[in-house]
Amino acid sequence: MATRIPADILEWAKKEYLEGPSSELYLNIGFYLGWFAAAETSVTAALANVLGYRNWDRFELVVRGMDPRVKCERLRHACDIHKKMGTNLDGCLEHFERKCIPLRNIVAHSWPLFIPEERRAKFLGFGRMATPDADMPANRIAHMDDIFSQAMWLNLFAGTLIDSLTDEPDTSILEITSTNPYLLSVIRQKASSQGSTRH
Repeated sequence: MATRIPADILEWAKKEYLEGPSSELYLNIGFYLGWFAAAETSVTAALANVLGYRNWDRFELVVRGMDPRVKCERLRHACDIHKKMGTNLDGCLEHFERKCIPLRNIVAHSWPLFIPEERRAKFLGFGRMATPDADMPANRIAHMDDIFSQAMWLNLFAGTLIDSLTDEPDTSILEITSTNPYLLSVIRQKASSQGSTRH
């Protein structure tokens, strides 16, 4: 069992970090990481579904330690062999791979430096910890609303993917049947950008 922090220090820390100026940072980071974990678990469940595993405890022995990007690759490969992947799921999975996984990696492997007046955070890698005021790459600076927005997308993705596994009307295709406009907006954005590239 972990060493328990003395009650007086624990209360101070709660006020400092969960009620103080930095509370918004920890709220949004925690919300994002929590729903990322749920979305990754949904991808794992989808992979088990396509491969025909019904005992998820046994399947967990196979995928334990597998990073989320590899799970996405395996899901695509499994669908190539056993079950067609629908357009909605394909687009959402690509967004998860291109946008959500990189942000999760930055958040999980960086030192967050919050700027309350801007409601932004710098995510400092090891090489930048000594020079936090230096210019930062754009992908290492995030506004709190952007992190929360991505977390909400993960929330929708996780829930609708799990629903698609339990409400599956057609066993020959794996698809997200939700018509939620925010969830599916990433597919329209992709189509729009491809169209503008062609012209």
